Amino acid sequence: MYLWYWQPSGTDPGRRLGYFRTAQIENQNDCCWSNPEYDGLWDQQSQELDPQKRKEIAYKMQEILYRDSPYIVLSYAKLLEGWNTSRWEGWQRIPQPDGAVAFISDNVSNYYNVGPKVAETASVDGGSNTTLIVGIVIAVIVVVGVVLLLLRRKPRVEEG
Repeated sequence: MYLWYWQPSGTDPGRRLGYFRTAQIENQNDCCWSNPEYDGLWDQQSQELDPQKRKEIAYKMQEILYRDSPYIVLSYAKLLEGWNTSRWEGWQRIPQPDGAVAFISDNVSNYYNVGPKVAETASVDGGSNTTLIVGIVIAVIVVVGVVLLLLRRKPRVEEG
């Protein structure tokens, strides 16, 4: 007997439920549990295109797991997630549309797409960045013009 912590990853129930197939013994099925009915249901759900029918098959598979108890679960860890939508954007919920924001192995969207929110800078005249650039260019022209004007007015020293 051994105790350890394991949390399945993935957003698709077929993946998680697939860990317990007979074909996964000596791989992901480390308890070496085997059930032909379960294996057949896994094959069925993997080919079912109707989401509601697939969900019913997955629930039946969960009932079999619960009944046969290949694992004795001692605790259920409380996983807390927090995300800041006021400063960060691009979060993807799993499952869509109102599931949790999850950082799990096959939800790479949250690794690639989340980033700081871009400040709203656009204005009627094309945005404050354009205005800033035009202002800097005008300031440089004025400063260069003043310097050139001062250089022209400088009195010359005569050699004697």
